[in-house]
Amino acid sequence: MEEADPALALSLDSVEMTPGESVTLSVDVSNAGPDAVAAVAIEIVFPPDATGIEADSPAWTCALVASTLSCTLTQLGAWRRRR
Repeated sequence: MEEADPALALSLDSVEMTPGESVTLSVDVSNAGPDAVAAVAIEIVFPPDATGIEADSPAWTCALVASTLSCTLTQLGAWRRRR
């Protein structure tokens, strides 16, 4: 029996948001289990009027369709973290 322990944490670089201002959303995915996670997928749905959405991580494969950002990671090793 595999024992992975995946977790997801989201954080914003600013609590106050003003229209037209840039905001950075950080997504941290970790695995505290002794076994690897075979695949990880996350989906973030932004407001329809959000602009300039970008994903910047060499570990993830991401695609933006309309206002939905979908990202996948083929494997997350034991005791690992990916941003």
